[in-house]
Amino acid sequence: MRTDPKDLDDTLRDVFSLAPSKESVLLHREMIAQYDQEQEPISERIVWAEFQPDMGFVRAGISNARTMETVSVLDPSAHPEIAEMNDIAARQDLQAGGVVPAGTQDGFHWCVPFTAVSDRGAKRNTLRTVLITRALFHEVFDLFNRQCQLTPAEKVVVFQLVAGLNPTGAAREDGVSIETKRSHLKRAMSKLGCASQSETVRMLISQLVHIMYLCEQDPDQSRVIDAFTADHLREPIRLSTQRLQTGRLIRIWEMGPVDGKPLLVLHGYLFPFLLLNAQEALLRKNIRLVIPVRAGYLDDQACASAFGEGTLIDQTIDDLLAFMEKTWAGPVDVLCHSSGAFYAMLMLQRDPHCFARLVVTSINLMDHRREATSPAAKFLDGLRKLATHNGMYKRLSAQFQQRVFSNDRTTRFVLRKLFSASDTDVQALNGQVGYGEAFGWYRALHAHSTIGIASDFELVHKESANLVNGLRTPTVFVHGTQDHFTEPDVLRSYLDGQDHAQMRLVEGAGHLSVASHATQIWDAIADSLGLDPAQG
Repeated sequence: MRTDPKDLDDTLRDVFSLAPSKESVLLHREMIAQYDQEQEPISERIVWAEFQPDMGFVRAGISNARTMETVSVLDPSAHPEIAEMNDIAARQDLQAGGVVPAGTQDGFHWCVPFTAVSDRGAKRNTLRTVLITRALFHEVFDLFNRQCQLTPAEKVVVFQLVAGLNPTGAAREDGVSIETKRSHLKRAMSKLGCASQSETVRMLISQLVHIMYLCEQDPDQSRVIDAFTADHLREPIRLSTQRLQTGRLIRIWEMGPVDGKPLLVLHGYLFPFLLLNAQEALLRKNIRLVIPVRAGYLDDQACASAFGEGTLIDQTIDDLLAFMEKTWAGPVDVLCHSSGAFYAMLMLQRDPHCFARLVVTSINLMDHRREATSPAAKFLDGLRKLATHNGMYKRLSAQFQQRVFSNDRTTRFVLRKLFSASDTDVQALNGQVGYGEAFGWYRALHAHSTIGIASDFELVHKESANLVNGLRTPTVFVHGTQDHFTEPDVLRSYLDGQDHAQMRLVEGAGHLSVASHATQIWDAIADSLGLDPAQG
């Protein structure tokens, strides 16, 4: 749904008011430019086929760039694009590094050597051919070259160049003058820092190798999560991976005594605050945290913009319920941090008996009833209004990553401004209370979690009004009296009339209470779950 451009302009000014003035202007300008461009459907589909060196057909598939799942195609004639690849191979027109124009789509077939290694170490050398559509090319191009800020016309001409068209052929295809195409290409090469057409082609072809990692790739992004765990989460956190009945992999952190009472954690955006400040309480209360890392968090996802509305949320609920069924025989106690509460409520709709009890901390309802003059108020109200503009949460998350959270200075500026209404929140950010400064892990988390963060924004906006409707599971909301993201009175209004929900306030705590008031928060959690405060 497209609404009044003036409304969008004002909303983005509120959202970007957190950033320093120079960065705020750049963010605003680029987001408006993106929204004004004709919206292309996001390319998630990657069509590929493999052939023996003598061009005999081996196998083919259609992979999803977002979920990294693949549907096998055993009969090449059953799919027109794969059938075309097979026909090209039969004519012996495929060669390693070759580019062949595609007849069924706006794109080209690209062929590269590929070596498959079996579980036993056996190698098989093949030629893998991938259909590079214009939409797919633009996504990969933006992933690596967004900072160059090419215009749509300049992106088109570099795509045509890689596809094998010279400026004359590109001009004929688009019905423009040769001088126009040459001008677009010259400006594009200058922005990319390339001195010749051949250098441009070499650079962009090398970036397309990224696509090869997406075909049949398991979503086991161990490199990213291993590094984040080692660099930013204190020992003795344990990391493991399980394959679910859905066929997907899920990564799990565990903290606390191995024989402790299991407590499933559905994490929110700022979950490291919770984990970094939990260890002492877990030992004291004999609690073992089990934290499934949700899809879209600490993932090196294929394309930064590959994000389908609602799809990631549905997949996450499927995975979490499958994980619970595999791990526990019956209902389990659950700790929900921030947006994790909304996943819990949707899971309860699917399976009302999956949870025994719920405790919710640091809930953010994105409700408009808050102190109107605070930076957080303007930002959150802007987020709420952006829900009327399709795809803007995804773009916003990516823009903040590229323009704000990519360097330490602007990260510190924005976070301190966002949480400035609470002294204890600022102290938690600065490391004056809790476990050290938050800026380093925040940057690392945001760099690999833009899709998950955007999905959370959409979920919270969509489900806030229904947070506890029909709730039949005993639930306690542990909340700070100085939480300026959701004021206690606002939360209380949501819980009025709910027999199964209650609120426990922690005096003087803000939104980052799990860091600034860790002892009080964990005492309240343990008490809400019926644990003996003296246990351990």
